[in-house]
Amino acid sequence: MRRHRTSTWLAAAVADGGLLIPGSPSTRSFDFRLAPDFASAAADEVSVMFGWDDYRVGTAARSASSWAISEWSTGRSGAIGVGVAVDGRYVEATKELRRRRRSLMNRVNRALQDGVVVPLCAVGHISGVVDADRTMVALLCSVLAERPALRLRLGDAGRVRRLVSEMVAQPHHEVPFHMGGRRRTLEVLAALRTLGYEHRLGGRPLPDEKIPSADELAPQVLAKIRANPYAERIDIDEAMVRDVINRHYVAVAAWPITALMD
Repeated sequence: MRRHRTSTWLAAAVADGGLLIPGSPSTRSFDFRLAPDFASAAADEVSVMFGWDDYRVGTAARSASSWAISEWSTGRSGAIGVGVAVDGRYVEATKELRRRRRSLMNRVNRALQDGVVVPLCAVGHISGVVDADRTMVALLCSVLAERPALRLRLGDAGRVRRLVSEMVAQPHHEVPFHMGGRRRTLEVLAALRTLGYEHRLGGRPLPDEKIPSADELAPQVLAKIRANPYAERIDIDEAMVRDVINRHYVAVAAWPITALMD
């Protein structure tokens, strides 16, 4: 299998008491571990544990004190690096930990930023590869926070090694919302989403999701289009509908976390 581009940060992940991703660079970042009972950030002999029940999914806080995977900093053109954004009691809990990596470069990177973030990958520049890896780890944390049974599998070193191999080898960037460049494509995608067929987690399905085939979906989508008075005269046949459904829904690669789900 062709190796997918991955940052040195995620590529260094190993099975060690769960999934361990060493900080990068090590002098300005913290080691991050995902374990069955907690996640943690550590440097030297200091570590802080984050409860899975406190993981913040999306924009909604799961509790008064929460943590989430986020960018480390932000530049004029977008997000930079990877970190753990904390609030509530985790701000005080990480105070000593953050002091261990309070370098001049880290202070500069966070000088104009809001909130408290523990750096995991403290690069100082925008990187599409790092962005994809941040998205991958955030997705993984979201799934683990919501599915305790999967967290237990982090205790299986073999599974974790397979998980690392999957993430490194397979695409894991977010798939952007696609509207289509032509009216016919737009109408098919709009009907598909109106019927509820959409990958809501970063544009990709999870490996254990049951995805209907294009043959099953095409008649429904075509009927939806035909019922739309603004689209009923557009020349769309079932073969074209199947093609669009395949390309933009059925054939979209799943998030590479099969090792935790099979």
